[in-house]
Parts: sequence; structure tokens; C-alpha cells
Amino acid sequence: MNHLSAFYHKQKRSIEAKAMCQRVLEESKLSLGEKHSHTLGTVNNLGMLRASLGKWDEAEELYKSALQGFDSTIGVEQAATYRPALHTLWNLGDLYREQGDLHEAEKVYSKTLYGFQSLFGTDHAMVQSITRRLLLLRFADSYGVAAVSVANAYENPNKSMAD
Repeated sequence: MNHLSAFYHKQKRSIEAKAMCQRVLEESKLSLGEKHSHTLGTVNNLGMLRASLGKWDEAEELYKSALQGFDSTIGVEQAATYRPALHTLWNLGDLYREQGDLHEAEKVYSKTLYGFQSLFGTDHAMVQSITRRLLLLRFADSYGVAAVSVANAYENPNKSMAD
């Protein structure tokens, strides 16, 4: 059902996507428990959906809830290198970046980078991607470029930042 929610989202059917994601979350809570990694992953997915709709406060709350769940279930040290938790952390960094909060985005991306480096080393694509995001944030901060412009340049390299 998570895949169906993603399908609805890609089809711009946000009401159905949210309903399906919430249904998956409720069923996961009942069958697996609130702190199960699948349940927490669904909380992350719902956060992504809310963020894509501009519901940033809701998305932030969902991401933080999932991260707290990972921390309390497997421990802070394990969560720092647990791939599902790292994806949620990455999404939180993206959220802060979208909001223009470069300082918070950089802190979160730095934690994400450390976790992925611990798992995969420095040559992995995820490590390189998060490193680029950090460099772009630092560039934006140093030169006063709007964070959203930097993010758009990263995600749409064929467009200039002036577009």
C-alpha cells in the first residue's frame, strides 16, 4: 500500500495519497507497533508527502517523530548509522533547506553525511550527493545566495539560478 500511496502522489492525487499513507500507518501501528522500523518508515513517507504539499510544520513534526522513534527503539548510536533513520534525517535536511534555514539544514546534513560515510565509505553515491548538498549550502551561506535558488540549481542543473 505504500507503493500505491507513492503512485497517487506522482499522479498529483494528494488526497488519495495522504489517505492511503495514513491507512498504511494505522495498520502498521496495529500490526507491528508504533516503534517498528516499517511504521517509522511510513511516518517518514507521510512527512515527505506533507512536505511536498508545502505543509512544512506537519512534515517537520513527522520527521522528528520518526527520528525519535528510531533513537528510542535501536538507540542513538545505532540510529546514527541506520539507513532508514538516515533517509529520514536527509529528508529533514531537505525540509530545512527548502525553508531557507541553512544553519539547521547544514547541521542535519552533516549528521547524515557522517552516518552514510560510516556505512559506505567516502566513494558511495549517497555520500557524494550529501557532500554536494553541504557544499552548496556553504556556498549559499558564504555568498548570500538564496537557499532555494541553490537547491533548484542542484536539482535542475540545466537551468540557471537566474531563471
